[in-house]
Amino acid sequence: MKKGFSVMFALLLTLGMFSTFTDEVSAAGTTVTLQTNQTSASTVRVNVNQHLTMNVYNSGSQRVSYRVFKNGVAQTGYLSVSPGARIYNKVAKGDGAYSLRIYCESSSGTGCKAGAGIIPF
Repeated sequence: MKKGFSVMFALLLTLGMFSTFTDEVSAAGTTVTLQTNQTSASTVRVNVNQHLTMNVYNSGSQRVSYRVFKNGVAQTGYLSVSPGARIYNKVAKGDGAYSLRIYCESSSGTGCKAGAGIIPF
């Protein structure tokens, strides 16, 4: 009986540490990379209380665009980023779960390389 209790306690402790770790990661922000074989890529949603920082970097030779979503609803139109350019914005947006999606704007829809991220502050 004691051994079963010890195993159960260790399991609960491990699950509790994992839950704390994942909460800290989501509070820190989220990033995504658009690979050359993808047409688009999205960050996971991150909870924002008041402000967020968005960063989009186009490291390829094709134009990319991005959109910002709040609770799954688009908050911006398609915003363009030229090859080699970096967009960095600090924004006061209000409470919600935010994500950012980047799109390849090449004629084939692929061949772009870019990265993006959202950090709440």
